[in-house]
Amino acid sequence: MEAFATVEDLEAGWRNLSSDEEETAEILLQRASAYLASLMRRDGIVIDVADEIQTMNLATVTCNMVRRVMDAPSGGASSITQGIGETNASVSFSNPDASLYLSKSDMLALGLAGKNKYRSIQAHTWADDARLIECGTWTTIARLGCV
Repeated sequence: MEAFATVEDLEAGWRNLSSDEEETAEILLQRASAYLASLMRRDGIVIDVADEIQTMNLATVTCNMVRRVMDAPSGGASSITQGIGETNASVSFSNPDASLYLSKSDMLALGLAGKNKYRSIQAHTWADDARLIECGTWTTIARLGCV
């Protein structure tokens, strides 16, 4: 499968990469593209190379995902705190484990947001569970007024 973005696309929107970084970026662009393709297939979204907007969004989101990984600090630290006397400074990293992930705006750009099948979950207590055992199923509870 061809990646949705190139190393040149990544550099154009970010910074020039060293030759070692280019090799890493190439691998990450392939992985991010495969991940996006699988998500879109899962949600029934057809990838149309003739659709310029979709093509640009795929390239942009792929670069966003790779940049987040390459921006992540090495070592897996989630935060760093330094202090001298009474003065302290703390920094938290947004992607400490360098994972390929989609932000909410990435998902919106690709039409992946809002695809959840479940919009709400009915909360219940242990007492409700006891009533469930007495009455049968939740459908039975609603129909017979066991609640």
